[in-house]
Amino acid sequence: MKQWIRQATLVCALGLMLVLALVLSGLLPSGTSGGTVRAAELMVIGPSPEPTPPAPVGPRGDARRPFVVVGYMPSPSLTVQAGSVIDLVLSIRNLGFVKSNNTTITLPYNPAVLTVLSAEFLKNGTYDRPAFVRVNDPGVLIIETGDLANRTTMTATIRVVVNATVAPGTALTERLIIAGHGVNRERSRSNQPLLVVGATSAHAPIYDLPATPLSGPAGSTHVFTSSVFHPYEPVTFWYRALDGTDIELDVFEADEEGRIEVAYTTTGLPPGRYTLSANGNWSMIQAAGVFVVE
Repeated sequence: MKQWIRQATLVCALGLMLVLALVLSGLLPSGTSGGTVRAAELMVIGPSPEPTPPAPVGPRGDARRPFVVVGYMPSPSLTVQAGSVIDLVLSIRNLGFVKSNNTTITLPYNPAVLTVLSAEFLKNGTYDRPAFVRVNDPGVLIIETGDLANRTTMTATIRVVVNATVAPGTALTERLIIAGHGVNRERSRSNQPLLVVGATSAHAPIYDLPATPLSGPAGSTHVFTSSVFHPYEPVTFWYRALDGTDIELDVFEADEEGRIEVAYTTTGLPPGRYTLSANGNWSMIQAAGVFVVE
């Protein structure tokens, strides 16, 4: 699987370089179009550093279908004060080989906790069906993406406010529900943000990836776990050596709940403090944790 991903990524990279050259030469358009509902100045965020997007894939290897996934990251991402505004940022990607006619994304929320203020969309290209958002029932916000071409990313930013009386510790986000053309039932939910109400607002573009145990002599096995990823998502792991070099380990698949658990044995590593990182190849969500070789 690792070899396949590397080969596909190389092909994708060459294709992107060709497209970029055509854009710069004026042979291809480079503009974007978007739609706004109750327009507001909304902030769009992403992982930092920006990971390399995966190669096009199809559900269960079916090249005739689109493959739509969603990366979901609120800002702030960790804690937010009651009464504060949150930007819920959705990166909606068609990673398949053909156009997706339409995808419906359901964003569940508690109207006693959150109030929706506005929504904004941005995607590349021009489409017959534009994106829009509606609220069918209190607590159910529906996003219709319209057409999504192969390798198209659409950004949807939903601005909400936390009601002033919400208690600290209240969870504010849950997995989105994805349905429509190009959505496999097994992969019909997004990654899991971890935003809760707190005494202060805190944001980090990378989630925690705790190690158990934190430290041990060379040859120890450290287990890293996280539940923030897309169900069945391939997740790439690497660690940063003491000289700053990034060493790729392997690609592992999250389970049906988006949880992943990876054991790494530190045989041959010199003493020091290391960082192990994980990147979701669909959601582009990142997590990182520290382990120590004594």
